[in-house]
Amino acid sequence: MPEILISDLDSRLQKQVENARFAIDRGNLDYAIEICSGVLEAQPGCLPVRKLLRAAQMKRAKGKNKFMTKTFGGISAAPFLMSGSSKVKKDPSKALDAAEKALTKDPSNGGAHKLLAQAAKAMELPETVAFAWECIRDHSPENISVLLSLGNAYVEANRGEDAVAVGEQILRLQPGNAEAQELLKTASVSQSLSRGGWESEDSSYRDKLKDAKEAVALEQASKFVTGEDATKELIEQAIQKSEAEPKNLNHYRTIVDGYQQIKDFDKAIEWLDKARQTEAGAADATLAKQYAELQLKKLEGEIAAKEAELAANPDNPELTAEIASLKESFAKVRLEEMQALVERYPNDYNQRFEFGKMLYEADEMDKAISQFQHALRSPKVRLQALTYLGSCFKTKKQYDLAVEQLTQAKGEISGMSDAKKEITYQLAECYEGMGEREKAIAEYKQIYSADIGYRNVAQKIDEFYAKG
Repeated sequence: MPEILISDLDSRLQKQVENARFAIDRGNLDYAIEICSGVLEAQPGCLPVRKLLRAAQMKRAKGKNKFMTKTFGGISAAPFLMSGSSKVKKDPSKALDAAEKALTKDPSNGGAHKLLAQAAKAMELPETVAFAWECIRDHSPENISVLLSLGNAYVEANRGEDAVAVGEQILRLQPGNAEAQELLKTASVSQSLSRGGWESEDSSYRDKLKDAKEAVALEQASKFVTGEDATKELIEQAIQKSEAEPKNLNHYRTIVDGYQQIKDFDKAIEWLDKARQTEAGAADATLAKQYAELQLKKLEGEIAAKEAELAANPDNPELTAEIASLKESFAKVRLEEMQALVERYPNDYNQRFEFGKMLYEADEMDKAISQFQHALRSPKVRLQALTYLGSCFKTKKQYDLAVEQLTQAKGEISGMSDAKKEITYQLAECYEGMGEREKAIAEYKQIYSADIGYRNVAQKIDEFYAKG
């Protein structure tokens, strides 16, 4: 069974995923979990939906009493795990479903994640296997056994760079670990194969290399990758190659990846700039995106370092100001990155919608409105764009314009779903802002008749009748 993207789903399921995202944004986590579970039942290979489901599960768990969630979640999840483990060989899809049911009860359940990994492996879903081990690693970041399993999962998923990073982490925790050294050797070769595009089903990488000397050099390089010093050695080798072949982007990529591994983002950005100055690099859109990503990683590292300093010295106003400035720069770079993508691909209306959301969060309402208006051309995000447009106009107190957008969005949803409740609630708030109390109450009543517990609708209705 192949792993697929959300864009590969049929339109009905894509719309459900959009509703799930909207529900998470509005805090309707049970509804989001229900939607994602249903989509995965139909398409278990859609990893982005599984990640969305996990985000909803984790967010809901954080809102509950942790002790009670752990205790009762573990007990109630046990039947799902017992039934699931027996089905891995017979029916892995049912085992996958059992694992998710257990994770809905307790998303930190290591046994459920392991069952998910086993079932996904049986179904030949390598990225899902890696994701399951990533979740386990997040709860046990220094468990050597878990890290080895994660590293091997990365290798199976052809993610050599990630596997190398895990192997290096293990050696920092436990120098000389033989399994980690073997992982690094395998991962380094896998990384080189993927980067060079040398893999095929019917021939080995040696057959694809130009000559035997390159094969030997590749294997020697894999033996060196055991820590920061080895990574620096590989960087130096790649720099020498770039001097001999200045037009070969692969050498620049190796240098940038190496500096990124050792967290020297300034050097990584410097060499990425050099790559972009080549003829091939100037035409490579991925390099522009990577440049922004590196800037963000650099800022994230600086923010984390300053926050660690602040934790040790909480009354330092200078550190507080520096962190605020860095976070402001981070938000600015994120916006600039998205804006560059939108300018480069102006007809990618889904990208425009995501840019609009970022502008909305940054309180740039006029700019957000422009992006949402463009996004209306995409059937995938049309409904969400209409809703956000209404929210933008409402924030600006342009209530008549907000009513127009929200009424249109409301009319495109049948039944009283959580998404429609939210739209109806915003519509009622607009009517209140316009002083049209009767119209506002009419909207609140629609929600009240379907869900008396939604937000403060019951209070609104009670106050209305109390005033006569």
